Amino acid sequence: MSVVISDEMLRAAQLDEAEFRVELAIWLYQQQRLSLEQAIEWSGVDRLEFQRRLRERDIPIHYDEADLEQDLQAIADLRAQRQSYVILRLWRTIGASKLLIGAHCNTTRPKRRLNPERIAR
Repeated sequence: MSVVISDEMLRAAQLDEAEFRVELAIWLYQQQRLSLEQAIEWSGVDRLEFQRRLRERDIPIHYDEADLEQDLQAIADLRAQRQSYVILRLWRTIGASKLLIGAHCNTTRPKRRLNPERIAR
């Protein structure tokens, strides 16, 4: 669906197209018609700018348990990515042979477990 708003209407409201998009996004967000992400996308401004404009108008950010769960999952995912990155950096830095201690040893002898504290020294 397309909505056409004439330049005359925008001038009467003393808004340009960009400002109108932001104002409409804020209004729809305040009415809980759009999520924060949808409103930010609709507005065409970045997250910090959109939140700054909400704060200027004393409009609270809608945040519920589902949002909290999503944020906690995102944090867990970032931690897992960081841990994988650290292991990969260790692998590249000290070499695969040192991480696989015992790989070329007698198979009857138990392999030593990697001790991250020893590697860090």
